[in-house]
Amino acid sequence: MASFAALSIAARIPFVERRMLWLWMGGGSIAMGLAIWSMHFVGMLAFHIGIPLAYDVPLTIISICYAVIATAIAITIVRLKFNNNLSLIVSTFFMGTGIAAMHYTGMDALKMSPEILYDQTLLVLSLLIAYLASFVALRLFFKQAMNAEAAHRTFDKTRLYAAIVMGGAIAGMHYTAMEAAIFDPRSVCTAVDQGIESGIMSILIVLGVILIIAITILLLMLDTKYADNRRLQISEQRVRQVINSAPQGMIVVNADGVIEQVNRSALTMFGYSREELTGQQLEILLPVSFHEKHAQLRQSFLDAPKFRTMAATSDLAAFKKNGDEFRVEIGLSPMHVDNNISVLATIIDITERLKMENELRLQQAALEHANKRIMLATDVTGIGIWEYDLESNVIIWDDTMYELYGVLHDETPCTYDSWESMIHADDVEYATKNLMQVVQGQREYD
Repeated sequence: MASFAALSIAARIPFVERRMLWLWMGGGSIAMGLAIWSMHFVGMLAFHIGIPLAYDVPLTIISICYAVIATAIAITIVRLKFNNNLSLIVSTFFMGTGIAAMHYTGMDALKMSPEILYDQTLLVLSLLIAYLASFVALRLFFKQAMNAEAAHRTFDKTRLYAAIVMGGAIAGMHYTAMEAAIFDPRSVCTAVDQGIESGIMSILIVLGVILIIAITILLLMLDTKYADNRRLQISEQRVRQVINSAPQGMIVVNADGVIEQVNRSALTMFGYSREELTGQQLEILLPVSFHEKHAQLRQSFLDAPKFRTMAATSDLAAFKKNGDEFRVEIGLSPMHVDNNISVLATIIDITERLKMENELRLQQAALEHANKRIMLATDVTGIGIWEYDLESNVIIWDDTMYELYGVLHDETPCTYDSWESMIHADDVEYATKNLMQVVQGQREYD
């Protein structure tokens, strides 16, 4: 558990931002170093040779430092993302050496007299176990440390395997080294008088494990909070980018009517700079005579906020910085963030559209007037007007044409063939030829 907790911290270090780096590297190194040390000394407490045992304080502290320093070096290599065989070998060397140094320094902390002797074969074997298991654990760890998604998962199988291997490395190395130790039957622990007794050591180990868990929880809580804040910042940044790049004018206003955000299109539309508009009341963009009424309408919208399309609102008068008045259409979108409401106003300058609509109305009025004059002229002169639709083969006559041909409106189908049948046989070829030339644009019809 201690290894898994420590590796969970270390796995996230490559992805921590610089301002949080030392906190994470320091916390990760201490947590993993204490994890290694506590696993080792639990095994030491299980060791009995029939005499009182205690541990020299300076040497015990040095043994902890070996584990922490070895871990710090491995974490630094991971942080630098040196994911290659050389980095793995260097990390393995320091981690294996740190575990071995921690163990044998811890053994030396017993201050045995005569000194402890070691079986050379088993001693070398214990070192090989430390290096080999460290290599496997770090290889698994390096593989995961390059994966941001896996590093931020609370539980990850690869990390669990690495923790098991690391625990096995420490346990395997510890018990092999203990088997290599040779104690003289007359051995006496000289650290008993001034060292740390086994009972106190047990308490220290428990406190060490608690510290590991506390550091892990604290850092993971900080990481979760930071990740949430970071996601929120990214989301807000994307929203700002979308708003700022929109072709329509967009303004974000808070519940008090204060402008919080304005995009480039709106700045161009109203002729202000961003600094001039941000923090101002929205009414600065409206006619003075409309300020009071608009404040009432704004409050009414906040009392029952809902999305309003531009088609649902009538056009309004707006003022540019230079005092020019122009007409706009506005769409409203309420936004709820942290129990606060803001409103996104989408604004379109409809000056050109209104101008075109007015010109179209004038043209339609002129056309209607011209048609009336033409109809009046044809009535007076007895000239018939007709229209031929080539695609549908339909002929449209006015009343004069029906009178000239002496037929009723519903007496004959209005088609080209029906019209041709009413022409004198001697004139069919001439009329048809003239009509085809008109259709082909070769002449005007007369």
